[in-house]
Amino acid sequence: MYTNQKIEDILHEMLIKFVENEKFPGLAAGIVKDNQVLFTGEYGTANLSTGDPVVRGTLFHQASVSKTFVATAIMQLVERGKVELDAPITKYLSYFKLEDERYQNITIRQLMNHTSGMPDEEDYAWDRPEYDEQSLERYVKGIGHHKLLSQPGEKFAYSNIGYEILGDMIAKVSDMSFEQYMEKKYP
Repeated sequence: MYTNQKIEDILHEMLIKFVENEKFPGLAAGIVKDNQVLFTGEYGTANLSTGDPVVRGTLFHQASVSKTFVATAIMQLVERGKVELDAPITKYLSYFKLEDERYQNITIRQLMNHTSGMPDEEDYAWDRPEYDEQSLERYVKGIGHHKLLSQPGEKFAYSNIGYEILGDMIAKVSDMSFEQYMEKKYP
């Protein structure tokens, strides 16, 4: 039988080997059960050019792992009557525009299930992170040069851009920053 310390040691060793042997420069991991933190660890490099290590306060880009939280937050807002899944995103973000008139037909549901026709991001700006509360709005206002890949609702195309838009919508509908909403709803 393993003790908690032994399990922690095994996890640390496993994650160190994972970072050393896989194509991940760095990661942070945590295990929470019944609102109790059971395990945390930071591994590898946060910045390849400086060699800075991943530490407890390292910020990571919102990426695929956060999509579950974004979708859950949207469904919470739907339950509260603040968001309609089949409403156009422009109902909530009047400044969302593209160089493709079909953007006006994109719904919340289509953004959530990757059928909006939005392309995926080509430049993730890993080397240029933005931490201020207006960064999502700025991002949404800055994607106006994009064109849709297909008619909204027509076919599946994975899109990180869509989830950035949804993150901004959560901020506007909740009247707090995306980060504040996530912290409040997911303490």
